[in-house]
Amino acid sequence: MYVPEAADLPIGAPVRVDGIDVGTVKAKNLVGKYANAGRAIELILRVEKRDQDMIRTDSVAALAAEGLWGKRFVDVERGFNGTALNDGGEIAASPSRVLTVDQAINSMAKFGDCMKEAKDSANAPISTVPMPNR
Repeated sequence: MYVPEAADLPIGAPVRVDGIDVGTVKAKNLVGKYANAGRAIELILRVEKRDQDMIRTDSVAALAAEGLWGKRFVDVERGFNGTALNDGGEIAASPSRVLTVDQAINSMAKFGDCMKEAKDSANAPISTVPMPNR
């Protein structure tokens, strides 16, 4: 799996398929001359033998966190139509599902704005519109 960054993802972090622990992060390596912005870090994952066939060619993985500021882990969404990945196969990466502090503050501010709008509209006087005569 290749990702743009792996800050705060420790060696030994969980690898989960559909929320179930199936392995750990074995290594993190800087990618050499073939690196680009989306593939700067190579993650080597160790997956339990009994669970390897759950990770398929149409599976997608992302870095995620437990809660807002929780520990990071690799979250694999299981594919159902592809074939099982072989040892050394690559899991496609999707964008990280980790909120930055700025994103979290932004989300809370938007939530507060929505709550204020809901309160204001609930307290607004009800206006009546005359119905046309039939």
